[in-house]
Amino acid sequence: MKNYILPFLLGIFITISINAAVDSREIIVKPATPISVAATDRYYTDGDRSAYILTMVRKGYILKSCTSEYGCHWTIVMEKY
Repeated sequence: MKNYILPFLLGIFITISINAAVDSREIIVKPATPISVAATDRYYTDGDRSAYILTMVRKGYILKSCTSEYGCHWTIVMEKY
């Protein structure tokens, strides 16, 4: 947690500096849209599910949701930005 405080404060400082330098009264920030979405809906054991998630994270995906139905039946949704 401590490692993220300095970049967070630096980001706030940069935002304030840009806002002060720009003539307009508002800054429009658009939400990020994912480049691609990977969704699976199948049976996973604990090891298989973890291995799948780690493989996709290495490819640049972010875990959006991981829900379980009926024990080992998992729905995993990952997005890449």
